[in-house]
Amino acid sequence: MLFEVVKIHGAGTIEVFPEWQWNDRSGCLVGIKKLLIAEPGTHVSKIICENLEKLLMNEIIDLQFPQYINPARLLCEVYYAGVDIKDFVD
Repeated sequence: MLFEVVKIHGAGTIEVFPEWQWNDRSGCLVGIKKLLIAEPGTHVSKIICENLEKLLMNEIIDLQFPQYINPARLLCEVYYAGVDIKDFVD
C-alpha cells in the first residue's frame, strides 16, 4: 500500500494520504511498528520527530504487515525506498 506522508504527529505517528483501508476501517494516522517510542517532549522524542520529518515529509512510503488499529491509528511496518523506517531513525 503506497501513501504520501503529509504530517508527522510525534515520534511514532505519521499522517498519510490517501486514507488507508483495513478490515472495514479507514483513516489517515499510522503508528510505526517497532520504532523506539520516546516519552513525548523529551530530547530523544524531538530528535526522532526531526529525523522523520527530514526523511519522510511529502515522500511516498509503503505500509506493510498491518497489525491492529489503536484507537484511530493503523499500526504497521513502514518502508521508505524499500527499507524499514525504524532502521533509519532508531
